Amino acid sequence: MKTRNALAVVWLPLAAVLTSVLLLIAISDRLPAQVATHWGAGGVADGFTDAALLPIISGSLMLLVGGLMAAVAAAARNAPVGGRLVMGLPLGVVTFIGTTISALTVVQIDTTSPPELPGFVIPLALVLGLLGWLAASAISQVETVPRTSAPAPASAARLPLDDGHTVVWSGTTPPARPIPYIAAGVGILATVLGLLAHWSIALILVPVLALLIASTTYRVTAGPGFVQAAGLLFGFPRVRLPLDQVTSATAGTVRAWDFGGWGIRTSLANESAVVTRSGSALVIERTDGAVLRISMDDPETPAAVISTLLDRRSS
Repeated sequence: MKTRNALAVVWLPLAAVLTSVLLLIAISDRLPAQVATHWGAGGVADGFTDAALLPIISGSLMLLVGGLMAAVAAAARNAPVGGRLVMGLPLGVVTFIGTTISALTVVQIDTTSPPELPGFVIPLALVLGLLGWLAASAISQVETVPRTSAPAPASAARLPLDDGHTVVWSGTTPPARPIPYIAAGVGILATVLGLLAHWSIALILVPVLALLIASTTYRVTAGPGFVQAAGLLFGFPRVRLPLDQVTSATAGTVRAWDFGGWGIRTSLANESAVVTRSGSALVIERTDGAVLRISMDDPETPAAVISTLLDRRSS
């Protein structure tokens, strides 16, 4: 693993774990013997842990979850899309967990009875977790993708295009029909959590809800510079492949469950997908052999456009 990737995936998450554990140890003599670690309806504490065991339990939890995220990041670091964002997950997740546990414990210093669930804890953990994720993603490195100016394969379909002209194609993926129902379920769950437990807990589901809505359909664009699929949230989430990293584009298929569901997905088989339904898809191969599949009702047309553009770049 490269030095910067090791820093992002291993050493920074370990530093976050160590910081949280040392903080819990440092304040342990000022905590009640039984520390509140779970809050139920109305934000009332209903679960407790021995103060002496809390650093061990929280550290073990962060190491376990962080280790799982690190394994995923190591396997998907060279994915066709999102490799760097995946590399940021270990630090983001560990920071979120560590901040949540530490903040909920700090508010119990020198107390004799457990406080109600503080409203600032979840927002603070979300913000710091997001910052950790973005920082680790910025630090990490992915393999350099070879560039090419070769034409499309001879067997590929082309568009008739006069010399001196170019072409840009734009279309949308078919809508992901299950996503609105899933989003509605997440919205209902967030509302229930907010009403029965605490409003701040519902915030955990807000990013999930936004991502689901943004992934209902994607605007796909193929032009002389790149091929792109952009979601509904001001163009996010987005996948972009520079045209000089593309070797071919064909009509093929995609199955949602091969990638674990809908949206922008990555498998461990060096394939990624923009999936809004199983069926026909635009299949793009990159110079390093990675494959991107995009759900399309008429993949033949954008495939022909991309093949024509590949020919033009080589002339």
